[in-house]
Amino acid sequence: MLKRRHLKQKRLHYKSITVLSFYLLLLFLGNYSISKSIFDHIKLLDHEMTLFIGLVFEELIVVMTKSYTTY
Repeated sequence: MLKRRHLKQKRLHYKSITVLSFYLLLLFLGNYSISKSIFDHIKLLDHEMTLFIGLVFEELIVVMTKSYTTY
């Protein structure tokens, strides 16, 4: 039986998930210092544009992981 505290845990804010997906994709693509500078610029974009680009990156991550797991 689930304890009550597990049901009350906070869900991650969606923006933090998209920012995390940005960061993981940039790390996946290559050089850490280049990724970090691109990531810092992305964080400066407005909220709606960040969400849109985040969704695109999330789809790319899904496609890449599916293509790697099929081999």
